[in-house]
Amino acid sequence: MGKKRKVLIEENSVIEEVVQQTPPTYTKRIRKGPITFHLKLTDEQKEAKEKALSSILTIFTGAPGTSKSLLAANIGLDLLIKGHVDQIILTRPTVVSGSEIGFLPGEGFSLTSGKLAPFLSPMIQNMKKLRCGDEIDKMIKDEKIIVIPLQYLRGFTFDNKVVIGEEMQNATAEDFKLLTSRIGLNSSMLLTMDYRQIDLKRRSDSISLSIEKIKDLEGVSIIELTQNFRHPLAIQIGEILEKT
Repeated sequence: MGKKRKVLIEENSVIEEVVQQTPPTYTKRIRKGPITFHLKLTDEQKEAKEKALSSILTIFTGAPGTSKSLLAANIGLDLLIKGHVDQIILTRPTVVSGSEIGFLPGEGFSLTSGKLAPFLSPMIQNMKKLRCGDEIDKMIKDEKIIVIPLQYLRGFTFDNKVVIGEEMQNATAEDFKLLTSRIGLNSSMLLTMDYRQIDLKRRSDSISLSIEKIKDLEGVSIIELTQNFRHPLAIQIGEILEKT
């Protein structure tokens, strides 16, 4: 594959980024300045976002309530709205408390009525917390935000995309290999997971060993979030029940 070269041409409020590669050559118009979100990031989240933006594969870990999904949504929307990518791909394992949700016919890929819709609705809700709901709905209608079930990813190569993988603690090593091998040119991947919430029938099937093998690769970042945003009672209940 040929070398890649970026030429930045600034005009008004837009940076035109010409990516020259042999092959291909394409032009992106990059929006200048920060994107305005309804919710401001904490210092921990800002640091994590900066690290994720300089990585290709980022894995967010942390206890329930540490806003892993919200941060992934923020980063994904930032990249999409600015024009760094042309689409957000949402995916997740289809395991819930040890059970598969089954075959996904017809509307299975829909973010509004498909089988995965309830499972990805927290991500859409997070996006609507960050930006106007109508704007997010339009992005979905225009297929700027789409869903692809994890088991249907074979054959895809994601160029100019940001892929957000939710609840990846319930992905197997084979799922993880399938997902991460889809990364194409000018793309990034944001994965969220919490080892406390593994629903696989065999915990040994989880992706923990796979992550251990790749953690030191250039372009890979593993970030643990610690600041919890849930009610103190919810946190206390979770800590007590985890010990029992």
